[in-house]
Amino acid sequence: MSYYFKHSYGFTDHGLQRCRERLKLTGLPDYEVKEKIMDLIKNSNYSFESKYDLYIRAGSKGQLYFVISKDSNVIITCSPVSPEKQLSLMDY
Repeated sequence: MSYYFKHSYGFTDHGLQRCRERLKLTGLPDYEVKEKIMDLIKNSNYSFESKYDLYIRAGSKGQLYFVISKDSNVIITCSPVSPEKQLSLMDY
C-alpha cells in the first residue's frame, strides 16, 4: 500500500465498529478491516440509493449493506436490509 493511498470513503467510529461486528472481523487492526471493506465494496455487484444514502451490498450474497452518506462520502454503518425495506427506502 502506498504512503499516499487514500480510501474512496471515510469511516465513522460507529460505522467501523459495526462493520467489524457484522462481518465477523473482530481482533483485526483498523487498517485490515478498512481494506476488507473496500475490497467488498469494489467487488460488490448490487447497490441502490435513497434520498440521502447509498447502499452497497457487502459481498455477492446476503442482506448486509454498507450505508454510505451521499453528502460526506462516509460509511455510516453496515446493516441488514430486507427486500421490503429496500423498496420502502427507494421510494424516498
